[in-house]
Amino acid sequence: GSIGERHIRCLGRHSLVEVTGCDINLQLRERISQRYDIPCFADLDDALDQGSFTAAVVATPAHLHIPIALRLVRSGLHVLIEKPLSVDLDQTEELLEAIAKHRVSAAMAYVYHFFPCFSAIKAELSQIEPGRLLQATLSGGQPFQFYRPAYKDTYFKDHKTGGGLIHDGLTHFSNLVDWILGPSDELVCDCAHQALPDVEVEDTLAILSRNNGALINYSFNLVQAPTEVTLQANFENGSIKAESHRQRWGWFGRGDKQWTYHDAPMPDRDFPFIKQARAFLNLMEGKGTDMATIEDGIRAVRVIQAAHKSSEERAWVKL
Repeated sequence: GSIGERHIRCLGRHSLVEVTGCDINLQLRERISQRYDIPCFADLDDALDQGSFTAAVVATPAHLHIPIALRLVRSGLHVLIEKPLSVDLDQTEELLEAIAKHRVSAAMAYVYHFFPCFSAIKAELSQIEPGRLLQATLSGGQPFQFYRPAYKDTYFKDHKTGGGLIHDGLTHFSNLVDWILGPSDELVCDCAHQALPDVEVEDTLAILSRNNGALINYSFNLVQAPTEVTLQANFENGSIKAESHRQRWGWFGRGDKQWTYHDAPMPDRDFPFIKQARAFLNLMEGKGTDMATIEDGIRAVRVIQAAHKSSEERAWVKL
């Protein structure tokens, strides 16, 4: 799919990296091979038997992530796994054990860690004394049918393959909030299919969660006209805000009269993926990175499960 192609393109931007594709779709394989002048395999076992690889990116539907990752890890490859880690927790401990046994590096592809506005507020909060977190809101949306027009023919149409806004979108944003502000303790979720054509999975959600007493609100959809994401966190000593669509972040200290904004430019959509690719290469070299861990991926699956359960039962669910 499009994310697999983006990984090929962005990893290929780094020197000393040679990329190979693997996909069961013949037409897609031929198109990718020609477009990027790379070899492509139709079968993973054939690729592993015939090639000599250091690492792999798993960018298949979510229900296949862990089985494929296990095959790769047991072949001695480092792995970068697309979100969400899985649709359930059945093989997560097996994956962690295999990673430890084979001494490979593994990370989750939560690319919002590499959006300049979000990484900037993460860094700023580590340098200042904002005081206790009181409340935070993550809000936004996008016209999904124009942004990813093939959605109705992909994994997105079915919860069993990782479809719907909770699997595909909330997993990004809950991980982002956990990374910057810390994990929540419980949540209540409302979601619905409002307008996205040709699917029945949810395209709109509203979630309230509790983070050590702080109230965290998520409001997101796949049906609005603009593409926007804003995260604002309100602390005892001031408020901090990141706006990806305006490519900026700001701080409003207690007693200030206005926001102080800073530019956080993102030249194009590939920019954070190129940074993520570089971070993954650094991880393989034993260097520290801001990448999400497999444990973070497990946590995100728990959030997904809790959101679905809460929506079904119309009740708060502990994490």
